[in-house]
Amino acid sequence: MIPLLYKIFRIKLPTNVLEEKALDIQANAESYVQKQIGYLRIHELERSATTRIREKCHNDYIYEEIRKKLLGTNELLQYGQTTYILYSDFLKETLVASSLLQPFSNAVEIMMYITFIHIANDVQLRLFIENSSKPVSYLMDNIENKSLKVILQDYRRMRNLAAHTYQLISIEAAQSFILRTYENIQRMELIINPSEDM
Repeated sequence: MIPLLYKIFRIKLPTNVLEEKALDIQANAESYVQKQIGYLRIHELERSATTRIREKCHNDYIYEEIRKKLLGTNELLQYGQTTYILYSDFLKETLVASSLLQPFSNAVEIMMYITFIHIANDVQLRLFIENSSKPVSYLMDNIENKSLKVILQDYRRMRNLAAHTYQLISIEAAQSFILRTYENIQRMELIINPSEDM
């Protein structure tokens, strides 16, 4: 009876409407991520970091463990952005759990690994490979780069909020966190590929 009424009034079934809205949210998220970092060619940076590790690491197990830490930046940002749009635009929430931001924090962490591998000298890279189970953020403390130090401090603060606490934060605070994520990723790409104007 109910499907018949939808046919009579030429209204789409709710499930179709929800599916369309879900696809729309996903498309908006992908478009937003592309707008923010699409020009950075993250996949190429991931690939070249992986190649450098392969050249320096002769233990297949360690290489695979490190390689897993270098992939997924774009995908994490898209998952996070989709979830954020769902809460902010579709559900019209004013507060969200801080854990919602975890994919963004993880994306920055991957980019930190990529940055370190690109800018580390051979000695630093060997130390990284030998201590591959340690977080890369601790090895980055030894690299002299003021911009990287700022990003590192910011990352640690953001990671604590996203991964180690549960609290409700305003949707505006979440948006600020997300914008800061994109900014830090852009800054790390500039460290890897300095602009000729600098």
